[in-house]
Amino acid sequence: MRDVHSLRWFLGFTLFGLAHWFFGNLYETVAFTPNTLADPATALTHWNAFTKVTNPVWYFVPMSPLTFLAALGAYWTGRGQSNSLRRSLLATLLFTSAGVLLTVYIVTQINLKVFFSGADLLATREQVNQLVWRGMPWGIMRLICIGAALATAMSAYNRLLRTGTEQA
Repeated sequence: MRDVHSLRWFLGFTLFGLAHWFFGNLYETVAFTPNTLADPATALTHWNAFTKVTNPVWYFVPMSPLTFLAALGAYWTGRGQSNSLRRSLLATLLFTSAGVLLTVYIVTQINLKVFFSGADLLATREQVNQLVWRGMPWGIMRLICIGAALATAMSAYNRLLRTGTEQA
């Protein structure tokens, strides 16, 4: 019974974290990115000036690693459950892991250069434009991975709620 309680807690936190992550990234993709693509260097110069006091990083950074740890905890505590539930938990963990790896790439190879370098983005307009356009497909792939992780986590949680416990 303790394992089922732990599994519900880990899976519940995973769902919360994935929803937080997915809808935050979806908002960026729908509202922020199209405005940026029109003229990346100018848009990001204005964005960097706008975010002097607070920064969206503090919204995103803490949740991604915690969500990964919760997905790992759900997978670990769910190892005594049915095969179908374990497969859903594994899929959630793998999609979440892919999202984390994509985020590490996006942050280290693109975001640090265009948001935190302190460089004059207008002076390096061509490089900034290339970085932003290079980041687009990676961001979309991350959104797909996190959406898939959210869907598989919801499936696992619904299965667990329906049966209460799915011991193998």
